[in-house]
Amino acid sequence: MTTTIRAALAATCLASISLVYSATAGASCAAYDVTAPTGAATSGFIRTALHSGPAASVEGGPGIVGLWRAKFLAPNGALVDDANVMWHADGTELMNSGKAPITQSFCMGTWVQTGHATYKLHHYAKSWDNTGTVYVGPADILEVVTLDSTGNRYTGTFSITQYAIDEKTVLGGVSGTISATRLTAN
Repeated sequence: MTTTIRAALAATCLASISLVYSATAGASCAAYDVTAPTGAATSGFIRTALHSGPAASVEGGPGIVGLWRAKFLAPNGALVDDANVMWHADGTELMNSGKAPITQSFCMGTWVQTGHATYKLHHYAKSWDNTGTVYVGPADILEVVTLDSTGNRYTGTFSITQYAIDEKTVLGGVSGTISATRLTAN
């Protein structure tokens, strides 16, 4: 191999590794203005899995595992998020938030089944301001959802508690309802 080809290959490998690590380090979802329950987007999260749970089914169906389109609504009806969510059989979850890409709109969580068709999802996130450059502090996000009898829709509640950098001072919070529809290959 010539020196030029080796240099090009090395540069390509380094660029690929940099992209993987920068994407991993910045993987997050947009947060919400927790001081105003109108659901206005202001920042982003890095979500980390805290607990794993087994996959389960509803009446022989796939249970929560699969791809979903989920809408998060504040109590006043304002849209907080419109996301695509993938619940995995190993108890982890990946969400592509409908928020602006500058906030790193991908995030992760973990879930466990708590009843026949009921599931609890937990995200512990790092929130950033709307520029994506100033760390606000961690956010604790909880969801409890229940599948309908068809296994193709779920509804439930969510709550977000935003903490300051000290991880103790509560800056605000928002809660509301979730409704989701299963997305399929058909």
